[in-house]
Amino acid sequence: MITGENNIEDSGNIFSYSKLNTFKTCPQLYKIIYIDQVRKKEENIESFMGKRVHEALEWLYNDENISLSYITFDSLCNIYARYWNNKWHDNIYIVNQINDKGYYFNLGKLCLSKYYRRYGPTFNHPVKYVEHKLDFSIGKYNFRSVIDRIDIDGIGNFVIHDYKTGKSKKTYNQAVNDIQLGLYEIAVKQNFEEVKAVKLTWHFLRYGIEININRNIKQLTKIQNKIINSVNDIIDKQQYSNSLFVPKESLLCNWCHYWEECIAKDKKNPIQKAY
Repeated sequence: MITGENNIEDSGNIFSYSKLNTFKTCPQLYKIIYIDQVRKKEENIESFMGKRVHEALEWLYNDENISLSYITFDSLCNIYARYWNNKWHDNIYIVNQINDKGYYFNLGKLCLSKYYRRYGPTFNHPVKYVEHKLDFSIGKYNFRSVIDRIDIDGIGNFVIHDYKTGKSKKTYNQAVNDIQLGLYEIAVKQNFEEVKAVKLTWHFLRYGIEININRNIKQLTKIQNKIINSVNDIIDKQQYSNSLFVPKESLLCNWCHYWEECIAKDKKNPIQKAY
């Protein structure tokens, strides 16, 4: 399942977390999307729900709201429902037919309610940017990322926030070794001269929890090397033979809309449209 920065209109020589994660998940899917340039309108309902939650949280921190003494949860829910209804389309698919459209709508509300209870009703955090795009480089490679939220306290302390609406949550050790916010930290340090310290915050919205880490130079260098090795692997395969982008079949195939293009599949994905 492709999430996050899949919406970035990046060319072949610009990398992103989404591209690296797609390659790690399934090299064949990477080839289909980023080399063959096959893009489809289909969308999984989990991804649709996650985008609407992100938009509601983006609204929460707009210039008007951040100056208010409080914001009601009903206001947040109304905005979420408006985004959901306005952006619903005919190409949204569901894997687990036990759960319906209403289940995922309410799951998004649950994510928002747990966030609201933890941080509200006043949202006067030192938010500087939301859904902020940054270009940067690692070694000889160019990258582009969109960061959910960046807080800056005015004296050089930055907090990078990332919202997760999925089932999985990270342990502290997993977070330390995760490349996504490592990419974001590198991006921030290259784009802002006033950076003194960077804290990374994952929000696992279904559970109402967060994990915070501060990486040292050694840890960040390890992440950087891991990223360079991954890009090198992609480029080596592409230069030698596209046949090296082999499928990596797993349960995640059920969330993939590219069965017709995949060499490991001989039929259309049996998932159904969500209504």
